Amino acid sequence: MVRVEINLKSNPAWIKVTGHCGNHLQEKIVCGSISTLVQSLYFGLKKVLNLPVCGIIKSGKFIVILPAVGEEKKREVQFALAVFSLSVKNIAKEYKCVKLVEVRG
Repeated sequence: MVRVEINLKSNPAWIKVTGHCGNHLQEKIVCGSISTLVQSLYFGLKKVLNLPVCGIIKSGKFIVILPAVGEEKKREVQFALAVFSLSVKNIAKEYKCVKLVEVRG
């Protein structure tokens, strides 16, 4: 199972993706999709928005630690996070091998 945890309430905010879906072709595609989403988020924040994002990238584990952002980049970061979250939510609805946990408090 792939577990996606999103904690935007802590300081610093973070996203953690762990696990794998399985060995069937469909499960590998789902796993690759989640991996692509989190890497797109990470590199978009780091390389496109030039934010000092920290990350841990290993097989079966990806942690993104988000820096505090000023008002000038806040909307772009919120947009990127909303797209990531919505995409993962939709995948998790369709595939039981993905679990999304959003930390709310």
